[in-house]
Amino acid sequence: MICAYKEKDYKDVVALWQEAFGDTEEDIAACMRHFAPYLTLYTEGDALLGMFMRMPLYAGDQKGEYIYAVATAKAAQGCGIATKLLDVAKADVDSGKIDFLALVPAKPSLFDFYEKRSFIKGSLVTKINYAKQGREKSGISLKRITAQEMYIKRSAYFQTLAAWDTQMLSAIDEIYGGCFYALEDKGFCLAYPTADKVIVSELCVNGIEKEAALEALCAYFGKDKIEAVLPDANGEAFAMFYPAEAAKLYFNIAIN
Repeated sequence: MICAYKEKDYKDVVALWQEAFGDTEEDIAACMRHFAPYLTLYTEGDALLGMFMRMPLYAGDQKGEYIYAVATAKAAQGCGIATKLLDVAKADVDSGKIDFLALVPAKPSLFDFYEKRSFIKGSLVTKINYAKQGREKSGISLKRITAQEMYIKRSAYFQTLAAWDTQMLSAIDEIYGGCFYALEDKGFCLAYPTADKVIVSELCVNGIEKEAALEALCAYFGKDKIEAVLPDANGEAFAMFYPAEAAKLYFNIAIN
């Protein structure tokens, strides 16, 4: 049976989530605190065998959904449960209830899995690993900005954007403890530090030298390494979309 998440399902969801993704219960709880209403479950009897989230996205006047945390219990893999869940979401597109779906495969091999289920590659990016160069100070200042300010900057920069609304951006900002930054009055990014590096999930330099921006991020966070994602028309696919025409949209800020 495919059904909406209820509070009584929490322990079963945590168990399946940890089996599938290995996250800590603390991280799962943080995600569930914001996104539990978007969770759909697949059960047989009392057993939770599959799940995914369907979070609201927008592209102009089009309404879409971001597919996240697709998981099948190991004991039930190969039974088509993920396909059945995806078919529910695709049916809402086919019936006109929503306009498109977007998702980000967790690993390269999953692109094939979703292609076989009619999802199309899109959102071309370059992923880089940057080591601090010790250059002279770039002079680029970073300033934390609000979710509303980030929404405005992204909407102005990207012409065909599949985007979170400000409510969802605010939730992402809270989960990461503040992650949206302006670089001068031109560039912007989503960035947060880990133990040994800075993760930059989106970096749009918009007239600023890329290396100077990365050096400024190293200096700001006091780290020597950065993993960054930049939009790049010649890059590799980052996301996938359904139906095919939705692949012209750009989507980058994904829930990690």
